[in-house]
Amino acid sequence: MNQADYNAVIQKEAEYWGKEKESAISSSSIPWNVDLRLCTDIYRKPRIWWDDLRINNVVHGKIFPKIIQTAVNKGGKCLDLGCGGGWLSLELARYGLDVTGVDISAKSLEIARNQAQKNPFTETFGSLNYVCADLNKIELPDQTYDIVTGTGFLHHTMNLERLLIEIKKTLKEDMGIVIIYDNIGYNTITMTLSKLINLPSRITGVIRKPSKLVDRLFKKDEDNINSRHKNESGLSPFEHASEGSEVVEIIKKYFPKVTYFRWYHSFCKAIVWKVGALQRGRNIGYIILKLFKMLDDLICRIGCRGTNFLLIAENSKTGEE
Repeated sequence: MNQADYNAVIQKEAEYWGKEKESAISSSSIPWNVDLRLCTDIYRKPRIWWDDLRINNVVHGKIFPKIIQTAVNKGGKCLDLGCGGGWLSLELARYGLDVTGVDISAKSLEIARNQAQKNPFTETFGSLNYVCADLNKIELPDQTYDIVTGTGFLHHTMNLERLLIEIKKTLKEDMGIVIIYDNIGYNTITMTLSKLINLPSRITGVIRKPSKLVDRLFKKDEDNINSRHKNESGLSPFEHASEGSEVVEIIKKYFPKVTYFRWYHSFCKAIVWKVGALQRGRNIGYIILKLFKMLDDLICRIGCRGTNFLLIAENSKTGEE
């Protein structure tokens, strides 16, 4: 990809996420990914599962508190990469950290700044600054931060190893920690589990429309997911720019001193989309989701690779420079 093409694509990436945040805010609601503490449910078209607070609480209910508590326990200066609407940056600043949030979308950062200005929780507030920058090309200062956080940013990054080198460089040596929660996509096992979960609804659909047999039984779950995520501008241009199990191995290469690692969502996302699409507002849908989430957690704990992971590691002199 030449520079002119890259510039055009990265501009579309920025515009995509700006529109996504703007659409949520214009619905007279506060998305959780703008303010986790003051968020409200969102009603917009097309409805997407992460607009639903009850679904989000089931899916991320134990993950986000773990991220926040780990960062708060460490304290100090924090760099939040791919901060989007600023939910994590804002929450960490509320706990007294000095936070710099970085994102490619100027519109998302404008929304984040506006929400931060309205923040009523000021008693223990640290500091908060937002910077618009391209993570594929960003250059970070040496040994500046105690913590680097990021949720859902690596799979939108083309030059993964370059960014990890910058993260390692900007963390304080033998003191800093990195906290990453991200999505690396399906593998054969998680795809199979998702297909099994979706099989009953597909069989029901085949009974109604037998001509759709092949499509319903063999169409990829990602296609179903992506079709829900599409809008007039299509998918995010950098969606899954980096994916697969090698992503985790690359992170560990630069941060071998891992203090916490766990897989999430072996098949749960398939249930999430069903509940989001068919059961919204019905208590039975959320109950089913909770039960399947418990089973999903168990499957991940016994060794199944999920689509998502949470990794916490200490910076050290070991690991590639």
